[in-house]
Amino acid sequence: MPVRDAEKLTYIETAKVLKSRDRRLFLARVVQQLGRGGQSWAEAHLGWCRRTIRKGLHELESGIRCQNAFSARGRKAAGVHLPSCGRISKRCWMNTAKQIPPFRRRVAIRA
Repeated sequence: MPVRDAEKLTYIETAKVLKSRDRRLFLARVVQQLGRGGQSWAEAHLGWCRRTIRKGLHELESGIRCQNAFSARGRKAAGVHLPSCGRISKRCWMNTAKQIPPFRRRVAIRA
């Protein structure tokens, strides 16, 4: 791929500034200009993720905007990582709940 160092630097800096969909579309357009083998070359020389490039190419070709799944990220509940943990803690709470007497409200009767 005949790409000069100045162009590489411009591609890298521009990709760092852009966010989300704009970035993916920029990556896709650059890879399309590079032609065959552009994805592999961009991954090796520019440090771009091929999955992101493919997502951008899909958006570019179809015209459909892919949604980011930010809500799917983050800390998962303990039960997801340790399924047996949920069963154990539930049994523990069930046993403790039986031991605690029910709450009774005392009402003062006025005459």
